Amino acid sequence: TSVEDWKNLVTMVSTEKKLVQHELHLINSDNTAVTATGTVTGKFNRKGKLVDLQFSVADISHRRRLENELSNSLKMEAVGRLAGGVAHDFNNIIAVILGYSEILMENLGNTPFKNDIVEIRRAAEKAADIAKQLLYFSRKQVERPSIINLMDSIQEMEKMLRRLIGENIQLFMEFNTKEAFVAVDKGQIEQVLMNLVLNARDAMPRGGIIRLLIREDKPETGQPQVILEVTDSGTGMSEEIKEHIFDPFFSTKENGKGTGLGLATVDTIISGAGGKINVQSAPGKGSVFSLSFPKATAIPDHMGKAAAPVSKPNMTERILVVEDDKNIRLLIAKILGYHGYEVSQAEDGNAAMKAVNATEKEFDLIILDMIMPGMTGKETSELLRKRYPGLPILFISGYTDDTLIKNGCKNDKLTDFITKPFDSDTLQKKVHEIIERKNGGAS
Repeated sequence: TSVEDWKNLVTMVSTEKKLVQHELHLINSDNTAVTATGTVTGKFNRKGKLVDLQFSVADISHRRRLENELSNSLKMEAVGRLAGGVAHDFNNIIAVILGYSEILMENLGNTPFKNDIVEIRRAAEKAADIAKQLLYFSRKQVERPSIINLMDSIQEMEKMLRRLIGENIQLFMEFNTKEAFVAVDKGQIEQVLMNLVLNARDAMPRGGIIRLLIREDKPETGQPQVILEVTDSGTGMSEEIKEHIFDPFFSTKENGKGTGLGLATVDTIISGAGGKINVQSAPGKGSVFSLSFPKATAIPDHMGKAAAPVSKPNMTERILVVEDDKNIRLLIAKILGYHGYEVSQAEDGNAAMKAVNATEKEFDLIILDMIMPGMTGKETSELLRKRYPGLPILFISGYTDDTLIKNGCKNDKLTDFITKPFDSDTLQKKVHEIIERKNGGAS
């Protein structure tokens, strides 16, 4: 705030004869920025002449931070709702493209058009990846935490990561701890690592080095932390850019080269998993993204469990597909019918109840869209369960199983869920698993 600003305040007090407030941006004695409110009041004699001034300054930095956090939270919530809705619509469309391209691949054999179909499928898969990141960002992806060894997950991804970064970038991995057990969603942590490595790659267009380091931090008080560091020798970032890297749709890349969701997704996943993220970077000095997670003490969930035997279903089971999107409904019926199942279709909950009431032979499985106009998936499932308490239901949605939970549906052995878009193999395996369980097979 300049001397001229103070003169203007005094002039305002003199002419308007009232208290005047002004927001000030000051530098503290320890060289930190402070936001303050400057208040000027005047004392006037009987003739109305200003004879005295009183100045006071109040530090409002904390209040401003809270206001900014609230504003950012509301903004993120609004953008998240928009992102989730867009992803839902995307997933319905992508599911149809993926499904029919797969059917063409399986049935056309060695045709000159096979490569064209492959390209269609690849494009749809890229779109599905973007939709998945939108769902992660919008927090419509429920975490399925399990205890994993972070070192194992990174080693499993090594080949894929090396393919992603190309030959002009070297990848080094260093593990400075014997074990790195953390309670996280394995799929989400893989998404985080991939996003950070891709971000590092893009910061080194002429090549460079990426280092992945896992270590353990044992503070004097509190829980031990597992630290994952992703370091690159790239262009680095200014403080101004660093302040915005986790903002949704913020990108320094040229148009068409990035969605601006990669690091926003990372931030959302890490905070959702109870972790923290710290960034160190400077122009020309590369960047270090440091992720910290509370160390888990229990053994990984998969240890000591033997695989259950799997038998084939009869392929004569009756399945009812309830889906308001005609294209997806026809696709599911086509895939399952192609593999020998007897498939009936219903466009909404009312049609589903009519189909169930009209049949003499009970359905073995209901495939039910969660979000439908009129009678919702939850309402339809409740009516179906009243008639057939042991009826398995497979919910599908362009959102994620967060929708299942938010809509109050029971998460039991008779209720399953898959997310659109899904390929025919995923659908078949899930249907196989459910019917196997119903027939008394693997539990």
